[in-house]
Amino acid sequence: MLKREQTFALVNRIFVSAIVALHLGFAFTYLLRDGDSYLFQKSLLGLPLLLLPTLVFRLFRLKTCHQLNFWAYLFIFLAHTIGITITHYNIPYYDKAMHTLSGVFVAFLALCCFYFFKPGRAIDRKDGPLCCLFVFAVSMAVAGLWEIGEYTVSCIDGSDPQLVLSTGVGDTMQDMIVCMVGTLLFVGVLAHWYLRRDNRRSGPLMGAFDTFYQYNLAPRRAAGQGGEKE
Repeated sequence: MLKREQTFALVNRIFVSAIVALHLGFAFTYLLRDGDSYLFQKSLLGLPLLLLPTLVFRLFRLKTCHQLNFWAYLFIFLAHTIGITITHYNIPYYDKAMHTLSGVFVAFLALCCFYFFKPGRAIDRKDGPLCCLFVFAVSMAVAGLWEIGEYTVSCIDGSDPQLVLSTGVGDTMQDMIVCMVGTLLFVGVLAHWYLRRDNRRSGPLMGAFDTFYQYNLAPRRAAGQGGEKE
């Protein structure tokens, strides 16, 4: 676990440096070559997002989990660096792919929250049904709040982020549906993880949760006390 964390710490430093370089490069290209201050500002807005994982860990006084941070940086890279800064979401269906991934990512974060708030924080196979329902509900609630946010923006500045003029409610509903698909995909992975918890080798995503859990949430046993190995 420690060796994997050290590897991801190095990977994250390189990855974040590359993301920063891309954002700065495109930002100043838009400003100096194209004279487009709007795209310049949009490109720079991606940089503060890279601070969010560190801020969250410090805010809740948690030990940094570099594997979890990697997934956060990857989502920022795909959604903002490629989606907004580089392609401006002009790639067909890329927006829908990102909404699908958002369902997976938010559901994963909801899993972390479930055990953060659970009394005792011990993992039990009996948690499975309630936890799956919880992550599904949280992910869909976040998707709904996102769409409410887009609607609010359209009311304030007159833009049309939900593409109502061209699609009616179609774009909004499709975003919600693909987010639900991503959420259900993660729920399937989570259910399988619970069923095979005693004799499984975690994949990259659930392995990140295992490390985060052991670092921050696992109940500390008294010296000499036995128990199930997590």
